[in-house]
Amino acid sequence: MMGLTEQMKLVFDAIVGFVGRHGATPSLESLAGELGCGKSNAERFVAALHERGHITRSARGAIALGSGGVSVVIPADIAAKLAQFCAKNNECISAVVADAVVLHLDSLDRVDP
Repeated sequence: MMGLTEQMKLVFDAIVGFVGRHGATPSLESLAGELGCGKSNAERFVAALHERGHITRSARGAIALGSGGVSVVIPADIAAKLAQFCAKNNECISAVVADAVVLHLDSLDRVDP
């Protein structure tokens, strides 16, 4: 992923892997356990990923994949596939979702005159 250090890539991959296994993003405690580090180190990595726009944080600190815009809920299996696709292809989750929505809306416009 562009703009990330190797350690940040490992942290992002740990988040994506956790989503794939559990259908939700990890808490800081869970992420620290995944990484084998302390909660404060996990927090620093999450903050760095957030600053670079690879994840978002809620007002209460919850981690979410993607950045900006409107939050939507999708089934866990689809979220995991999306996260894995984006990580593999150096894509931003929010951009891929936005493109998919635009394509879908455009296809509906062609069907509904």
